[in-house]
Amino acid sequence: MESNLTPETDVLAARRRFSRLGIAAAAMYLITIGGQLLFGWLARTYAPHLIETDWFFWTLTQAPMYLLAFPVFCLIVLPMPKSTPEENRLDAGRWFIILMISTTVLYVGGQVGSAVMSRINQALGRDVANVASEVLQNSNLLMSLFAAVIIAPVLEELIFRKIIIDRTRVYGEKTAMLLSALIFALFHGNLYQFFYARGLGLVFGYVYLKTGRVRYTIFLHMAINLVNGVIAAWILKNIDLVKLQELSEKMSLPATEEQINEFLAEITPALPYLFALLAYVLLLMGSAIAGFALLIINRKQINFRQPEIPLPRDRAISTIFLNFGMIAMVAVCTAVFVIGLFM
Repeated sequence: MESNLTPETDVLAARRRFSRLGIAAAAMYLITIGGQLLFGWLARTYAPHLIETDWFFWTLTQAPMYLLAFPVFCLIVLPMPKSTPEENRLDAGRWFIILMISTTVLYVGGQVGSAVMSRINQALGRDVANVASEVLQNSNLLMSLFAAVIIAPVLEELIFRKIIIDRTRVYGEKTAMLLSALIFALFHGNLYQFFYARGLGLVFGYVYLKTGRVRYTIFLHMAINLVNGVIAAWILKNIDLVKLQELSEKMSLPATEEQINEFLAEITPALPYLFALLAYVLLLMGSAIAGFALLIINRKQINFRQPEIPLPRDRAISTIFLNFGMIAMVAVCTAVFVIGLFM
């Protein structure tokens, strides 16, 4: 009879490896937040005029992670043994199918995140802002394209897919995919993004495992950030939905000529963007429905290789998560989530 038990030394080695990964992730998160707080304080104290500029805001949010925290993460993690997936080609048709499936995951995860935050807002008696959405709406288009569509996808895919999966794949493709997606979601720092980031992390992780080429996930990440982030924010930036709603609510029945003229004066300049918003919503919904159908059709093709070093089933969770590094990472990320609800 075959057994899935591994030698005690393998389990201890696995626990040390996951702990080291958790320490690296926690350090990257703390250095990122610490750098943002420090540079923000310096700017407010010595150069407050910089606070209002788009380039400074993106520099403040991204430079500490990619210039300070990422190198520290690499110093801790890169010496760890790695198991790289076999390289395979992904043709344009299959890539597009995965993009449609990613849209489904994005839409469903976004709805879940919004629903969860709506309940939390009701419980707190206040509205916790979706910071990522507000930042994109208030940013310069070119800066958003550079930061959110080029820089972030490249570096995040290298961190959360290439580096993390290569160093955990030896314990199973499922383990590597699930863990990398969880860390990816936690690093978004809020519940608005957590659920769809978790789902997209699973999709991107699977693609990397089956192709061994991180460029495919980088392009997927770029496409998602472009469509869901930058384009959506650019359209909404040009429509004052609150003002339109207020005018609609103030209009009496029958509406007076003055009310009609005021409403038309407000809505006329926004008409192209309203049509663009309608087209965007229809495209998103259509893509999400198509992606769901494609996921159902292709579900039987999803498969995972057997782990090179299988963990005991009754000790897998404790080996992966019940160690100093992983506990520290989850604690740090959870603290950021909670603090964010009260800021």
